[in-house]
Amino acid sequence: MLANQTARCVRQDAFAGKPAPTGQCGALVGASLLANQTARCVRQDAFAGKPAATGQCGALVGASLLANQTARCVRQDAFAGKPAPTGQCGALVGASLLANQTARCVRQDAFAGKPAPTGQCGALVGASLLANQTARCVRQDAFAGKPAPTGQCGALVGASLLANQTARCVRQDAFAGKPAATGQCGALVGASLLANQTARCVRQDAFAGKPAPTDQCGALVGASLLANQTARCVRQDAFAGKPAATGQCGALVGASLLANQTARCVRQDAFAGKPAPTDQCGALVGASLLANQTARCVRQDAFAGKPAATGQCGALVGASLLANQTARCVRQDAFAGKPAPTDQCGALVGASLLANQTARCVRQDAFAGKPAATGQCGALVGASLLANQTARCVRQDAFAGKPAPTGQCGALVGASLLANQTARCVRQDAFAGKPAPTGQCGALVGASLLANQTARCVRQDAFAGKPAPTGQCGALVGASLLANQTARCVRQDAFAGKPAATGQCGALVGASLLANQTARCVRQDAFAGKPAPTDQCGALVGASLLANQTARCVRQDAFAGKPAATGQCGALVGASLLANQTARCVRQDAFAGKPAPTGQCGALVGASLLANQTARCVRQDAFAGKPAPTGQCGALVGASLLANQTARCVRQDAFAGKPAPTGQCGALVGASLLANQTARCVRQDAFAGKPAPTG
Repeated sequence: MLANQTARCVRQDAFAGKPAPTGQCGALVGASLLANQTARCVRQDAFAGKPAATGQCGALVGASLLANQTARCVRQDAFAGKPAPTGQCGALVGASLLANQTARCVRQDAFAGKPAPTGQCGALVGASLLANQTARCVRQDAFAGKPAPTGQCGALVGASLLANQTARCVRQDAFAGKPAATGQCGALVGASLLANQTARCVRQDAFAGKPAPTDQCGALVGASLLANQTARCVRQDAFAGKPAATGQCGALVGASLLANQTARCVRQDAFAGKPAPTDQCGALVGASLLANQTARCVRQDAFAGKPAATGQCGALVGASLLANQTARCVRQDAFAGKPAPTDQCGALVGASLLANQTARCVRQDAFAGKPAATGQCGALVGASLLANQTARCVRQDAFAGKPAPTGQCGALVGASLLANQTARCVRQDAFAGKPAPTGQCGALVGASLLANQTARCVRQDAFAGKPAPTGQCGALVGASLLANQTARCVRQDAFAGKPAATGQCGALVGASLLANQTARCVRQDAFAGKPAPTDQCGALVGASLLANQTARCVRQDAFAGKPAATGQCGALVGASLLANQTARCVRQDAFAGKPAPTGQCGALVGASLLANQTARCVRQDAFAGKPAPTGQCGALVGASLLANQTARCVRQDAFAGKPAPTGQCGALVGASLLANQTARCVRQDAFAGKPAPTG
């Protein structure tokens, strides 16, 4: 926000059978407003059988408005059996509007058995519009047994339109047993179109027992198209017991295509007991293709008790391929009691491959009571490999009462490896009442390792009533380590009625450590009816620490009917701290029928604090039938504060049948505040059968 601007109150309420009181507003997130502009009231309500009160608006998120422009009222409502009142609009998110432009009314409604009134539109998100352009009406509707009215359109998200271009009607409908009306299109998201180009119709439908109508297309998301290129039809269908109609394709997301290239058909189908039709392909997401390259068929199928058809491949996401390289087949299958077919591979996501390199087979399988077939590997995500390096096999298995086969490794995600380095075996196992076999390690994600450094074993275990074995460590994610530094053991355990073993620590994620600094022990425990052991700390995520600074203990506990032990703190995420500053205690607790102890605070995420500033206490509580104690605040996320500014108390509460105490506020996310500005109180409440308190 610039000078003389203030984020208005924004509210999200869930009412059961009562209209919301006039003036209650929704949730404002990160709205950057220019001079002489103000974010209008925005509301999200869920009404059961009653029309929303006139003037109640939806949710405005991060709208960047220029001079003489104002974000219009935006509303999301869920009505049960009643049409929405005319003029109620949907959800406008982050719309960047230029001079003489205004975001039109946008609405998302869920009707049960009634067509939406004409003129009700869907959800416009982040549309960047140039001069003399206007975002068209966009609608998302869920009809039960009725075709959508002609001309109702879907959801336009972040479409960047150039001169003389207009985002076409885009619709998402959920029909029960009826084909969609011809010409109804799906969901266009963030399509960047150049001159003389137009985003084609894109549709997402859910049919019950009927094939989708021919030529109905799927969902195009963020496709950046160059001259003489057009995003092809893309479809996502959910069929019940019927094969998909031939030629129906899946979902293309953010494909950056160069000249003379075209995104191939991509499909996601859910079949019940039938193999997928041959040549039906999966889901291609964000593949950046260079000249003379083509994204291969990629498929995600859910089979019930049948092996996948040979040659059906999985899901390729965002693979950046160089000349003479091709993304290999990647498959995700869910088998019921059968081993996966040999050579069926898993899911490759965003792998950046250099010349003469190829992404190896990567697989994710869910077996019911059977060990995984030997040689089946897990899921490799975004591994940046240098010359003469190859991503090793990585596997995720879910066994029911059996130890994992020796040598089967876990899940390696985005590991940036230098020359002469290799990602070690990493595993995630879910054992039922048995300790994990010695040497089985957890999940290493995105660890950037320098020469002569190796990612240590990291494990996540779920034990039923047993303490974790001594020395088993947790989950290290994205830790950037410098020379002579080593990521310490980090563990996440779920104990049923037992205190955690002393010295077992939590989860360290992405901690950037300087010389002579070490990531401290961080723990997340779930205790059933017992207070957490003293000095057990929480979860530190991505904390960038400068010299002479140390991340304080941070804890997340789930207590059943007991107040948290005094001094136990919450979860600090990504806090960038300057010299002589320290991240304060932040806590998230879930109490069953008891008020939280005074002074217990919530969850601070990514707060960038300048000199002489301190992140205030922020709390998220879930109370069962009791009002929250006065002064308990919610969750502050990513607030960038300048000098002489302080993030105000923000609270999220879930009350069962009681109105929230006056003055309790909601959730402020990512608000960029300039000098002499303060983030206002923002609240999200879930009331069961009671109207929210006025004001």
